[in-house]
Amino acid sequence: MEGRWKLTSTGIDGNADSIIQSNEITPQNPAVDDEIVFRLDKTGVETVTANSITDSFNFTYEIDENVVHRIGNGNDVRDYYMASVTSSNLELTEHLSTGLTALFFTRH
Repeated sequence: MEGRWKLTSTGIDGNADSIIQSNEITPQNPAVDDEIVFRLDKTGVETVTANSITDSFNFTYEIDENVVHRIGNGNDVRDYYMASVTSSNLELTEHLSTGLTALFFTRH
């Protein structure tokens, strides 16, 4: 999982069946560049550029079986489930109060 990943699409479980169907996946807005880096030393950074404004978020992470615990600044803790990891693609899912979401990345 270590490496640089570019967000290519997102999915939202609109019908609340706990499955992201293909019609629930939306390509990433081409005006927004979202990249995440997972380093071997268990640190990382997510960089989002939109409308010529760039924000970066540093974090540490731990992997427990198929769960990525991402710890950012303050109370920013997120748990992602590794739905799929290959040498070129990464799919993370997250259970939010609004339902299941999916993040689809390609190695960059």
